[in-house]
Amino acid sequence: MPPRRRRFVLLAVAVSAALAACGQAGALPGDPAVTPIGPSDGARVPTDPRGIEVRYACPAYGRYVDGLTGITVEGSFSDYRVGVAADAATGTDGRLAAPFFVGGVYGVGEGPTTCAARLGSTTDFTEDRPHRRPGTYFWQVWRRCDDCAGGYEVGPVRRLTVALGATLALAAPKVAYGGYPVLTRVRLTGASTSDPVVVQRRVGRSWRTIATTIDRGDLGDGEVSAVLLLPRGTQRLRAALTRGADTVTSPEVAITVRPGARRVRPGADGAYRDRRHDALRVSIAGGGSVLRTFRAAVTMTCPRPGQPLAPPDVRPGLISAPPVRIAPDGRFVARRNAASGVTYWLEGRLTGTVVTGYASLRVGSCSGDLRFTARRR
Repeated sequence: MPPRRRRFVLLAVAVSAALAACGQAGALPGDPAVTPIGPSDGARVPTDPRGIEVRYACPAYGRYVDGLTGITVEGSFSDYRVGVAADAATGTDGRLAAPFFVGGVYGVGEGPTTCAARLGSTTDFTEDRPHRRPGTYFWQVWRRCDDCAGGYEVGPVRRLTVALGATLALAAPKVAYGGYPVLTRVRLTGASTSDPVVVQRRVGRSWRTIATTIDRGDLGDGEVSAVLLLPRGTQRLRAALTRGADTVTSPEVAITVRPGARRVRPGADGAYRDRRHDALRVSIAGGGSVLRTFRAAVTMTCPRPGQPLAPPDVRPGLISAPPVRIAPDGRFVARRNAASGVTYWLEGRLTGTVVTGYASLRVGSCSGDLRFTARRR
């Protein structure tokens, strides 16, 4: 082989060796490799509103060699990053080519050289984030390396399958009445109250969606409500949540819907007042079968756009409901959802000559509510 060609081949071999040392899976001489710890490749994990945790080794390493002194400048745990993508393709620098999420270190794990990052968080509601949307994703750890080809040292790409890990529990009265609304609640675990939870009724061999739940704001954390109208007979209900390709359902609940015969309550008709709420007006008519009047003033709070830390505005609001039928057991419920963005919720019960209940009003981003106990005057 001619000397010039031999020198060219030797140079090419040297460049290839250098790239291998600093390339997609390598590190500078003497440095530990970039190593993911968990979840394992191909692992299946549940969705988590707090974010999905990944762990990786984050020891000190040589980031670059100072050209003047020859001293190796070390990189630290803060130079590591985790990327997540919908496919495993990598770019010329060895990192995932199209990551939609890049996270930093939020703390250490089992030891000082173990780090962790959360893919998503409770404030990140973007649907394509892996902590909220079931599916297959790919994640990778990398770190800065100024003396490496492409500027990074990277770990292997790992596959992660996210499954819907929520549980639902539906609560409904055992007895309801035909033609009268039925109030139900759904308790969520591992899901957000903003998720599209629905209530379904068994029809033959299939399930039919009959209502969508809402977060009223007054229930406990992780609870939503829905109002149903059911036919007479024994009805089987369940709650369901679908996200991506996964669906979870609650255990079935049976409810007996009886004929909705009008019940007369002597002495119930008349005006009612609540001493705590001077502006509240309630009246009962039809022998205790109709909530004829409901008017209530509420104080609404309104967040300031673009100022999450500023105190909210406070504005007055007024709930005025049309007549509402009272069921034979004294319960009533009404909901208005207007295209204008004005929504109210009203529920309660007439017992003897006392009306107790809850009312809420939402106008755009403003909301207010009150609980009341009104007695016949």
